[in-house]
Amino acid sequence: MKLHPIFSKQFYKWWIIIALFIGLTYSLLGLPTMEGYEKYGLVFWILSTLFTSLILGSIVYLIYRLFAGKWDNKVYIKIIAIASVFATFLYLRDKIFDLDILFKHNDTNSEYFEKSFKEQENKAFSEHLDSTTNIYSNFKYHVAFDAPDNWKTDAGVSEHTIFRAYQPDSLLTFSINVVELKSENNEKNQEIDFWEFYQKNKEQMDYPFTTVLEKQLKTTINNFVCTKSYLQNNICLRRELSYSIKNLDYEYDVKNISLQTLIGDFTYTFGLTIPSLFYNQTPEYYDNLFQKIYFLKDGELLNDIIKNHE
Repeated sequence: MKLHPIFSKQFYKWWIIIALFIGLTYSLLGLPTMEGYEKYGLVFWILSTLFTSLILGSIVYLIYRLFAGKWDNKVYIKIIAIASVFATFLYLRDKIFDLDILFKHNDTNSEYFEKSFKEQENKAFSEHLDSTTNIYSNFKYHVAFDAPDNWKTDAGVSEHTIFRAYQPDSLLTFSINVVELKSENNEKNQEIDFWEFYQKNKEQMDYPFTTVLEKQLKTTINNFVCTKSYLQNNICLRRELSYSIKNLDYEYDVKNISLQTLIGDFTYTFGLTIPSLFYNQTPEYYDNLFQKIYFLKDGELLNDIIKNHE
């Protein structure tokens, strides 16, 4: 059986380029999510997309042939190449939709986010720290944290950090970060199952905690793991990782634990950074710090609920 000329040596470079495009796209955005095909790898999806591209390209080429009145294999392979782009993004349609939401969540300079708490004016009585009990309350973001009484506290150094408690001598830090989504852009996010969203976009959501963090700290991230957890009945992502720090004549390992959840307009990230030596001695004590997080009642939300049921 004689193969069609587009499979000849004349066009092998085209097929290599098309396959590379498909493979690189899936490598960057993740493999398609299709029920029953979860265990299939990159090679399968490249071949599947090539086959789909061939079918779609052939249909379009036959239509072209009707109007052109002649066969032109160069046109045929170009149409297949265009079809491969369409087929690739067709397979990734659900993932691309989710990534759009993800990028809106992580691009803190975009039009989709409110100014950080530190940039906002006229905050009035939006937050309070009890100097005796070290209990911090933020009434704008409806969150509170009961920090250990002997820890020092401040507003942290990051743009979206609203509170930080720390022990300078032990290099231990607990921080609260909040990113606020503008209300008009929140309709889709209210429907998100945070864990399901993470599973679909694992590579992209882990990127800031692995590659970016490695570059910022000039170190290597080890033992990274992300699991499903709950915080006051809210689904959250629990991430754990470790890395080494070299400072002056000292070198020590650091343990980082973060819990991230999405509630209404707010994305909360609670982070604990501690030398591994201290954490390994009493892990229960440090894990229990997350038990001291509280979500405050939203007075405006309660009033709306009451009005709607009158």
